[in-house]
Amino acid sequence: MFPPVIQAAAPPLKPNNVLPPPRRRLPRPCHSRHPPIPIPHAIPPLWTPTAATLISSAHEAILVDPLFTTTQATALADWIDALFPDKRLTYIYITHGHGDHFFGLSTLRQRFPNATAVATEGVLKHMEQQISPAGQAVWETLFPGGQIVFPASPPAEALPAHDLTLELEGHKLHAVPAGHSNTDDSSFLWVPDLKLAVAGDIVYNNAYSFLAETLTAPLREQWIDAIQKVRSFRPETVIVGHKTPSAVDGAWNLDATERYIEMWGRLVGEAKDAEDMFDRVRREDPDRTGEFVLWWSCLQQFPREGNATAKA
Repeated sequence: MFPPVIQAAAPPLKPNNVLPPPRRRLPRPCHSRHPPIPIPHAIPPLWTPTAATLISSAHEAILVDPLFTTTQATALADWIDALFPDKRLTYIYITHGHGDHFFGLSTLRQRFPNATAVATEGVLKHMEQQISPAGQAVWETLFPGGQIVFPASPPAEALPAHDLTLELEGHKLHAVPAGHSNTDDSSFLWVPDLKLAVAGDIVYNNAYSFLAETLTAPLREQWIDAIQKVRSFRPETVIVGHKTPSAVDGAWNLDATERYIEMWGRLVGEAKDAEDMFDRVRREDPDRTGEFVLWWSCLQQFPREGNATAKA
């Protein structure tokens, strides 16, 4: 029998085959102290809650996406130690190259020096961009004061293109490249014995999707294609990269994310500027979290003077 999946972000979907979360919860939203432009309606600049996933066998475990601030990563390491003090963390898998899903590697490696960080070749190239001087400058603007300790290069090992499989005590876990989603070269981890897809930012769960790198109709279609690739595996559980802490990890989030991307494309043709787009999205989908990411996406979709991106 395959062991449980543990989430750092929310209660489990199926208590009969998933261990309950520990009492000690990970930190939730992070403050971005200097947003590019203040969010409309004086909404606080909070980072969208981010999920880390721990998949465990009898004696070993694999972590997916180790969060990003030092505070988060330390709490995550404490959580793993408290939950599985006698198990060995063998791999840390990175689903995509955005820093909020892997900067925590520096802290995790100190606590679990025998764990190997791995990613697809495309994800690794993007990770290198994020830890470059230019990439670090962007993140330090958002999270100043030493909140992030950036991993050294190379931040992970590239899985060979001919064998994208990780093994957990006889169980096969498959890294699946999916192309563009909220960024280029996204991937997800497929666990067939659990019918589980750990989807990274290909799928969102009750959180506003980051569309600042998906500004054209063709790119939005590519994202929908990536969702379809996850759907083609017929998962029963889909764990995402960003979600509200109480949201259930159902496969219906595939459809919900696809509808959101289609809604975005429609509203781009109706809105007159970033503020109008922001308000239209919130009116149509008011229950999601992550207004900072929504506003960032709106500013890229409807650039102000001096910004090179454009409505499409």
